[in-house]
Amino acid sequence: MSARLLVIEPDVLKQSKIEAMLANYHAKSVIFCVSYLKLTVDLEELNPDVVLISYNCGCLIQDVISAVREKSYAAIIVLAPELCADEKALILNAGADALINMEKVTKDYLVALIKRFFIRVEQVKFVESFISHVHQDWKLSREKWALISPKGKKVNLTATEFTLIDVLLNHSPNPVSREVLAESLGRDGCENYAGHINTIISRLRKKVREHTDEDIEIKSYRAKGYSLYTRVSYLI
Repeated sequence: MSARLLVIEPDVLKQSKIEAMLANYHAKSVIFCVSYLKLTVDLEELNPDVVLISYNCGCLIQDVISAVREKSYAAIIVLAPELCADEKALILNAGADALINMEKVTKDYLVALIKRFFIRVEQVKFVESFISHVHQDWKLSREKWALISPKGKKVNLTATEFTLIDVLLNHSPNPVSREVLAESLGRDGCENYAGHINTIISRLRKKVREHTDEDIEIKSYRAKGYSLYTRVSYLI
């Protein structure tokens, strides 16, 4: 899979030079943006992985870098002529990931750099997706007596299972004693109510795992009972 590359270069001749350098790259993945005013639209529509900015792109380079940073995860490579140390520092401090000399860079180096940044951007997207998933709530439906995973997979619950989660959720994050759970489930008259509750919770964990490929965490505390560790909210 090749990176989606957005090139910001209004000069047609320079576009041709960049195209020649990217001749061995996948042409369908390279899009030229010829206007700074069109940049915001292109960023939202194309969602590029890497943005290649010509130093002489017709406006202040810091503004272009800032616009990309605000709208995209994309790695930013700036192609520039020979610059003094202060100019280089200005570009890198503005948020560019790499600054390369257009007059000296080789085709192989430019393509290798683009591929390297593509891998980095994919890693960032994966981490963001993982964090987002981790922080998503499970949903408990009172109407359908169902538990719905963050990925949208539904687990139909028995009356006992629903009541168990409902009680734990109403006390979360505090633990609920086995005595309170037994009373809520109508098992307080049982001689071994603690064993019954352990069995219900064990079967519920297994059931959720089989239906969603995910785990719901119900933690056990000695002498305190159980608490619902997984984030669950009611489906409205």
